Amino acid sequence: MRIAFYTLGCKANQFDEAAMKQVLEGMDVEFVPFNNLADIYIINTCTVTAKTDYQARQAIRNAVKRCQMQQSGSYKSKVIVTGCYAQVNKEEIKAIPGVSLVLGNQEKAKIDKYIGDFPENGDSIIKVSEIINVSGFDSIEIKNFGNHTRAFVKIQDGCNSRCSYCIVPYARGKNRSLEIEKVKIQIERLLEQGYREIVLTGIHLGTYGEDFCHGGNLSRLLQQIETIKGKFRIRLSSIEPLEITDELINVIASSERIAPHLHIPLQSGDDEILKKMNRNYNAGFYKDLVAKLINKIPNLNIGADVIVGFPAETDDQFKKTYMLINGLPLSYLHVFPFSKRALTPAALLPEQITHSVCKERSSILRELGEKKKLEFRTRFIGKTMSVLVEEKKDRETGLYKGFTENYIPVLFNGKNEFKKKLIPVKLNRIEGNRVFGEINISLYSEDTPLYLKHRLP
Repeated sequence: MRIAFYTLGCKANQFDEAAMKQVLEGMDVEFVPFNNLADIYIINTCTVTAKTDYQARQAIRNAVKRCQMQQSGSYKSKVIVTGCYAQVNKEEIKAIPGVSLVLGNQEKAKIDKYIGDFPENGDSIIKVSEIINVSGFDSIEIKNFGNHTRAFVKIQDGCNSRCSYCIVPYARGKNRSLEIEKVKIQIERLLEQGYREIVLTGIHLGTYGEDFCHGGNLSRLLQQIETIKGKFRIRLSSIEPLEITDELINVIASSERIAPHLHIPLQSGDDEILKKMNRNYNAGFYKDLVAKLINKIPNLNIGADVIVGFPAETDDQFKKTYMLINGLPLSYLHVFPFSKRALTPAALLPEQITHSVCKERSSILRELGEKKKLEFRTRFIGKTMSVLVEEKKDRETGLYKGFTENYIPVLFNGKNEFKKKLIPVKLNRIEGNRVFGEINISLYSEDTPLYLKHRLP
């Protein structure tokens, strides 16, 4: 049985795809690219914006077309839709002709139980349970991530916050965390498979452990991970400003394993807009936090999410956001035009901003983001960094590629034997937006310190 996956959205969703694949491996299946002919197409959706909803519908219809291309006699391919869009808009998806099965986020982990549950008359089946009050979390232990160079461990799911624009809590439920010992076991197994970078992911990563009756938090988890033997590094996915405590900063700053790279959503640089968003901090807090982080971790790469065109956002309020970002040592931006989401308070606010204004503001901030990115990368030219070598070469240049500990992509000449390993690379030059380097083979050994701090020029 040939199965093709298509996943949209965050790293947690990427982990969920790997989990579904592992569950299905016991059914004598072959995983094929989504563009190939398959017996079952599985679309793992995101619903964070209207754009991701549209992308999901596009993928669903493309899969249905492929099914129609290969129908013969009683044989028919099937389309399964799961993920966050399926969780909150199951009837909308069911209405798309050709969809066989709609699975909620709780059901996707048991997808093998539903594969044969297709009606003979061609009707769609919905298997979506209520998720808002789900408690407990037991992540599937993934053995491998296919061609991915780095591995993911989902340590947390759900969100208890209620940002006024965000539909995620309705799609993922309440905050729940994976026990520390189970996290450690997953990491140890992945290290045995040869992975040298583990990404800790979740929906609201910084709230890790808040649901434990015995206490615990992200800082303590990281301290426990430090006790695991082996040469590897840990990277954190997105973490909210209010969850970056002094304790967490000190843990990251003192660690040789935790990558100096944080993605910290800003959303707006205007205090009134932040209040309407229900973000519970102001621009001054964010500014001070970034300054504190850079003071403690000078090589830190800080990225940010920004929403433009929030209802009633004025030109002056947008300018405040621009000026704040321009003055901060951020290194990249993810810019999103405001997107009305059903069930959210912000969707009902008056003075919705026009598409043209949102587009213009997005363009301005993206240009600023590119400037910030170049400034950050330029700082490290001439330095030797620890690079995780990717499985695949760069298509355009044919060179090997990888990411430094602080997430700078770099191209270099190399050898196949270095794939998926951490190697020292000197960053030599920037051409356009690309960084080129060379392996410093004299520094390489299995015992080379991860970040070569004492060797940085």
